[in-house]
Amino acid sequence: MKSLSSILIQLPLTLSGWIVLVNHILSPSTYLVSSSWEQWWTYEGISGPNFWGRLNPKWSLCSKGRRQSPIDIDPEALLFDPFLSPLQLIGDHVNGNLINTGRGIIFKVSGLNKSESIELSSASLSGSSPSVNLANGPLTYRYTLNHFSLHYGRNISKGSEHTIGGIQFPGEIQFYAYNSILYDSWEEASLRAHGVVAVSVLLQISHDSKQANNQLRRITHALKNITTTGSSQKMESLSIKEIMPEAMRRQYLTYDGSLTEPGCYETVQWIILNKPIYMTSHLFHSLRMSSSTDEPSHGADNYRPIQRLNSRPIRTNINFETSYQISLEGHDERLSEKFDGPEYVTEFGKKMDQNVTSKRKGSCSMKRSVTYRANSPRIIET
Repeated sequence: MKSLSSILIQLPLTLSGWIVLVNHILSPSTYLVSSSWEQWWTYEGISGPNFWGRLNPKWSLCSKGRRQSPIDIDPEALLFDPFLSPLQLIGDHVNGNLINTGRGIIFKVSGLNKSESIELSSASLSGSSPSVNLANGPLTYRYTLNHFSLHYGRNISKGSEHTIGGIQFPGEIQFYAYNSILYDSWEEASLRAHGVVAVSVLLQISHDSKQANNQLRRITHALKNITTTGSSQKMESLSIKEIMPEAMRRQYLTYDGSLTEPGCYETVQWIILNKPIYMTSHLFHSLRMSSSTDEPSHGADNYRPIQRLNSRPIRTNINFETSYQISLEGHDERLSEKFDGPEYVTEFGKKMDQNVTSKRKGSCSMKRSVTYRANSPRIIET
């Protein structure tokens, strides 16, 4: 591995930049998570995404890779694949630890393998946990859930890593599972072909507290116990099926990509579910504040910028030729103007012929009935 000095010489820093760098290195919190240079990365500034590929030679794909994530989903580029079956979730409840990494919040499933995939000196991992596995859909193998991460931003309307037609969502949950048929651990699988599947669930704001997801409410309520970098909170019997129920796993988009953090390994098959889950603005505020500190490297934004598609195909099992009748209330009006596909694909899709009637109820509630027939994406020939 390159020395610290040799790496820093490559960084084009101003005087103020060097001051920030020195302050970060000397900060005690830098070593709270890990003394390893490999843990020194953030989402902004001189240790942010633009420099990940320079910080460590093992992370070269962050700047040179051709199949990087996240991406923007262009509805006109989708390929319809009628052979994509619903994604299967085997198992439900898991035990683990909710961890404040200083860059964001993750939930690490406990008891999967001997070496933990995330090194946190202050995180005492709980005991064994029932495993949850992903199968079918676009997958050839079985994948065991390892952890999930939450992505959000300073601005409540911008926090997701993936975008749909250039639109960024308030947040995104990413479930990471490793190929437990071919590999023994997350560490091994994340470096190897067919090693990882990541399931993306986009987050939306709801003004109705009854619509908010109960498991997300549990998570955000636990954040008050993990306000410092490296702190953790044990959680038991967290329901994964409640976060992504069977109805949500029927329709999705899928493409080949990478991890969205260093080392950006291109071993990930991404599955982006067709429907969002909801949180209240109050819960979103708790989530954003959980990683806000006085340190400039620990801002509330924890999403990587959009990466180039580079001619990769994006497949979907969503039949755009089907007519739909939907009724939406209380949606973000910016997204409501883009009713362009089935329920969630209204936010995936392009403008299409619609018969729209609007009736406002108050200042932040809109109800619409939309009937349309979507233009079909290209069909994969068999």
